[in-house]
Amino acid sequence: MKVRRVKFDFSKEMPLHYINDNIFSTHFVNSIHIIFPEGEKFFIRSLQKLVPKIDDKEILKQIREFSGQEGTHAHQHHLFWKKLREQGFDIDPFVNFFDQTCFQGLEKIIYEVYGEEYGAKIALAVTAALEHYTAMLAEMVLENPGVWEDLPENMRHLLFWHAAEEIEHKAVAYDVLQHVDDSYQLRAFGMFIATTILFGFIAIGTSAFFYQDPEKKWLKMPKDFLVFIRHIGHPAVRKFVTQWYKFFDKSFNPAQIDNMHLAINYFEEHKARYEKRA
Repeated sequence: MKVRRVKFDFSKEMPLHYINDNIFSTHFVNSIHIIFPEGEKFFIRSLQKLVPKIDDKEILKQIREFSGQEGTHAHQHHLFWKKLREQGFDIDPFVNFFDQTCFQGLEKIIYEVYGEEYGAKIALAVTAALEHYTAMLAEMVLENPGVWEDLPENMRHLLFWHAAEEIEHKAVAYDVLQHVDDSYQLRAFGMFIATTILFGFIAIGTSAFFYQDPEKKWLKMPKDFLVFIRHIGHPAVRKFVTQWYKFFDKSFNPAQIDNMHLAINYFEEHKARYEKRA
């Protein structure tokens, strides 16, 4: 695992529907551009809260590297928010709603109801579950590069770089959770909360972008929607579902999923791009 100092330039013109000229695919990803950086700040908080409980030097080192990578992810996605605003999207209402609901609301309620100690464990369980989702999404991205070949170069590398680092640190939150509390019920509860939040807010965010889109073409929408659904039915997504169920195996660990080579191969192929900024 390595914290890479990167910068992606989003100053160039970009089509409004930058993913295969598909309104549904584009706004699905736009909603993720909002949700992920806010979520990654929550991930960092969740792990940092438990640092005083950990005396294992290797785990503490992994938490530092995890936090460095996630903080960089959040910053780079925030830079893309300027492009969304330039395209005419008022993203602040959704950002504020997400923040107020999840972090000023749900996160605080968890600590108030369960107390600081167990509340921190629940937050970590949610983080471990969401990290499982991000690693699965990362595998889908890196195994299917052709889907993204028409993206602007910096956007494509933002996507691949983020995906590769998610695979690099896929087991950190889970390992910390097992270190502080290996309760199966806690792990499952974290996945329940994570699934509700992730898919609920992706749906809300996608709808918000769709509603504001100034270039909606009603006659083209059925075709775009069918293409979007067909991608969801792609074998990679069926693999995604299979991996999701593995989270509930008693002996599961994210390290068991054989996808680290995808991250290694990406960074090896683009070594010059990242090492010069390291």
